[in-house]
Amino acid sequence: MLTQPGEKHLTASVLVVADTDPAHVLLVHHKKHGCWLQPGGHVEADENPLECALREAQEETGLDLSAWLKPGPKVDTYAFLIPPPDYTAEYLIPAHGEEPEHYHVDWLYIVHLPDIQALALEERAADDIGWFALDEALSLEMFENTRYLLKKVLA
Repeated sequence: MLTQPGEKHLTASVLVVADTDPAHVLLVHHKKHGCWLQPGGHVEADENPLECALREAQEETGLDLSAWLKPGPKVDTYAFLIPPPDYTAEYLIPAHGEEPEHYHVDWLYIVHLPDIQALALEERAADDIGWFALDEALSLEMFENTRYLLKKVLA
């Protein structure tokens, strides 16, 4: 299915913070955008945003965050609650190749880990991956909205 100009896509992402001294944040260098971002991606037709966030984090970093991001309680036979994201953001995605300008509406979860975990780079979507202290992270090439989020969460 081709993206239409101005279309809005549902995405989910996870800002993973290691509560070390100093705290470190997990970032991936996104191939398409050429900058550092939190792990995340498009919500597939067979998943909700929480499932997407968990899948994308696992695919892009090798981390299983299911112990920290869990579905809410089952309400009845037909429903369970999905925990709300820590932030919901709308990002303008510039035209790229044959893909027109469009938007991502992102459910952003924040996960705090007790320490830095080993990572596994997924080379299909990312050039690099790493844990960064705030001052290191802010010196990287990234969107201003990512820089804003890091300052807000890690300050």
